[in-house]
Amino acid sequence: MELTQDPNSVYYLRQSDNTGMKLVTTPFNGSSYANWKRSIFIGLTAKNKMCFIDGSLLEPDRLDNAYKSWCRCNSMIIGWLITALEPPIAASILYVDTARDIWIDLEERFGQVSSAQIYALVQEISQVSQENISLSDYYTQLKKVWDEIDNLKPLPTYECANCTCNLTQKVLKLQQDQRLMVFLMKMCGDFANVRSHILMMEILPTLPQAYRMLLQEQRHKEISRIITPTDSTAFAFDKNQGYNRQQTGFQAKSRFKTLL
Repeated sequence: MELTQDPNSVYYLRQSDNTGMKLVTTPFNGSSYANWKRSIFIGLTAKNKMCFIDGSLLEPDRLDNAYKSWCRCNSMIIGWLITALEPPIAASILYVDTARDIWIDLEERFGQVSSAQIYALVQEISQVSQENISLSDYYTQLKKVWDEIDNLKPLPTYECANCTCNLTQKVLKLQQDQRLMVFLMKMCGDFANVRSHILMMEILPTLPQAYRMLLQEQRHKEISRIITPTDSTAFAFDKNQGYNRQQTGFQAKSRFKTLL
C-alpha cells in the first residue's frame, strides 16, 4: 500500500485534500504574523503534517520507497501555504522547492520580534477600559493582547537537577498578579465591592478566577434589575386599582345623594 493511503503514516493524504484547501480563514498580508503562524500550526498538526515544516522529517533519498510519497505531501503543503498567503507574498515563495524552505523564509522575514511590536501591544492594553463595553468584551480584549505578548515574548524558564525553588512558577505567579491588577484597575465603578473583596484576599486569584467572580456579580445585578421593576409595576398597578375603586365608590355615592 502506498504511504499516502496509510492513515498511520505522516504521508497520509485524504481524498478531500487538495492544494487549494484553506488552512486559515484569513490569508496573511504581512501583519499579525504570530496569529497567522498559530493558525497554520493548528491546521498542519490536525493533518499530522507539522514535521514537513519544522525540520523533524528530512527529505528521503530519491531511491527511497518513501520519496514519491514525500514529494506528493511536500507539494500539497506548498499549495496550502500559498493559499494561506496574500498574492504578493505568495508570489515571492512560488518557486521555493520545499515546504520547509518556505517556512524558513517566512520566519526570517516576518517572525523576528521587535521592540516596536511589543510596544504597540502594551500601548493597546493601556487604551482598553471597561467604561463603554461589556465585562466579557473587556476581558476578551485584554486576554487577546496578553496572549499575543506571550507568544512573541514568552517568559524564560529555569530548570536544574534536583531544583526545589520553583522559580518558573514564581515568575508566572508574579506576572499573573500584575495582569490581575491591570484588569481590576480599569473596571467601572459598578464592580467596586467585588474588586475590594478580591484585593483583600490573602492569595490573589488567577485572572480567569477573578473574571468568574465579577461575572457572577454582574449576573446577580441583572437579575435584581429584572425583579425590582416588576415588583414596582405590580405595586403601582394595585395602587391604581385601589384608587379607581375609591373613585367609583365616591361617584356612586354622589349619584345616590342627587337622587335623594
